[in-house]
Amino acid sequence: DADLQDPPELLTDMRAAMRSQGADVVYAVRRKREGETIFKKITAAFFYRMLDRITDTPIPLDTGDFRLMTRRALDAFLSLPEQARFIRGMVAWVGFKQVPFPYDRHERHAGETKYPLGKMIRFALDAITGFSTAPLRFASHVGLILTGLSALLVLYIVAGWLMGAA
Repeated sequence: DADLQDPPELLTDMRAAMRSQGADVVYAVRRKREGETIFKKITAAFFYRMLDRITDTPIPLDTGDFRLMTRRALDAFLSLPEQARFIRGMVAWVGFKQVPFPYDRHERHAGETKYPLGKMIRFALDAITGFSTAPLRFASHVGLILTGLSALLVLYIVAGWLMGAA
């Protein structure tokens, strides 16, 4: 991002953490999120915790896309064919040793967010449908319930027809 919310001067420390811990990915974890509304902070916290509960891929909490990756981790990431790219989940999914790098996120120096509420909802739906089987399980259960109810309705109609015909 070019708005300097994620300070590029941290990259040196992130690289040192990568080398000292033998990691392929160092992802920034926001301890504080200055300049964001309470609504944004609460919904983001809720989203990440809910996503953590419904996915099999352990996606780090309170992270963004500010991260440092080795070439081999980046190549593995780039080889993925997904169209709707939930980068945080995809990087977690490719594996490799990944370590957190906590930092305080300061207020945006320039510009404004490119993620209004509608875009954030689409982002959340991409994450949920891309990394969770919960929507598929939900649809399957609803389909089974509706099939069962339909079968009962057919039996009821057939029974009514037979009783009325006798």
